[in-house]
Amino acid sequence: MGAVIDHEKAHSCGGEGALANLATACNKCNAKKNNMSEDKFYKGAPRPTVKGKYGEPENWDGLSALFVILIDRNSDTAIASELGWLRYLRAPASPATPP
Repeated sequence: MGAVIDHEKAHSCGGEGALANLATACNKCNAKKNNMSEDKFYKGAPRPTVKGKYGEPENWDGLSALFVILIDRNSDTAIASELGWLRYLRAPASPATPP
């Protein structure tokens, strides 16, 4: 499963690149969603309930905290786009557009 950044309101439908319109998704779900609204996607493709081994996650961050840790540990091998995302994730919360 590959995680990707998805526009909640599709860019092709006028969705902005602002942080408030971005979410993490698995690549497979993102491809299925295409440019549908979130409501339409969930109505057409109901998902089974997933039970976590250690309970339901309370504060899912889309693995961005893990990304920051891994880039910090391996900054010498990070590519330019990864370093751009690192700067973006460390920046104070604002409706900025990602790199």
